[in-house]
Amino acid sequence: MYRLLTSSAFVIGLATSSLATGATTTEAQLVSRAEGGDVDAMLKLGLLHYLSVGQDGETGETVKWYRRAAEAGNVDAMMQLSRLYAFEFKNQPDANVEAERWNKLAISTLSVRADRGDLTAETHLAYVYDLNSNPDKAISRYRHAATEGSVEAMFELGAHYQMGWDLRQDDKEAVFWLTKAAENNHAKAMLYLSDAYEKGAGVEQDAGKAQAWRDKAAATERAKPKSESNEPKTYSWPED
Repeated sequence: MYRLLTSSAFVIGLATSSLATGATTTEAQLVSRAEGGDVDAMLKLGLLHYLSVGQDGETGETVKWYRRAAEAGNVDAMMQLSRLYAFEFKNQPDANVEAERWNKLAISTLSVRADRGDLTAETHLAYVYDLNSNPDKAISRYRHAATEGSVEAMFELGAHYQMGWDLRQDDKEAVFWLTKAAENNHAKAMLYLSDAYEKGAGVEQDAGKAQAWRDKAAATERAKPKSESNEPKTYSWPED
């Protein structure tokens, strides 16, 4: 399961996106918001303590705030707890049990939302399956979400086809899904599509189109508001 938990890109990306919009917020303000039930503030506090202190132990502030966010239904906090128990607390009693528990809870929470038609949750679930080394479920979820209109899932499916991740490499399928994502202003898909035109992979080689997609990707990134970030979404607990 632990390809998910060793993903430093995930950890760094989550930390950056979560703290970026709160860069001018003091810790005291975050604590006040968290104590008032703000789940995003709880997650930010966990990240803040992790980045400033590092491994502060199972009873430290990092785990305290991650746990509170996770118990309020935040999937990213569940995944961080699973990673901490799998690696940083691995020598503690029941560490593997805790790691597995939080990982399974993240999956079940996302599954409930995905099965109710939440495409963001389904794409997130596919990502979790992907990093948990469960490629069949990952691709199935990506494909369904992409077909239903998730731009992020379109990109992920296209990238998987282009790179041959978890399925047979298929340049034409890659271009199909990357084009859909790019046409919906997904900057990274534009770059992958540019690479396809540059190499003539799945399309006729065309340096002009390759450059055009690179330029559009750069323009798309420049047009984003400075405050825009991929804030973690808070998901509800599964209902009985």
